[in-house]
Amino acid sequence: MDRQVIAIDWSKGEDQTVVNNICGNCGYVFGTRDYVPDTNSIEITVYKKCPKCGIEFKKHMVIE
Repeated sequence: MDRQVIAIDWSKGEDQTVVNNICGNCGYVFGTRDYVPDTNSIEITVYKKCPKCGIEFKKHMVIE
């Protein structure tokens, strides 16, 4: 599958929210980010290619 999956966990517990970038082709997880509650925003990097398998992403899918 030629898409980058961006998964966002808006948890309300002690842990910080995490954003994961996942390759839809090989399942490689890259670009993990932590949410800092004081900023009320998350920076997400959109990649053109998977750094592991090299497939070019033609679509980007966000999952909350």
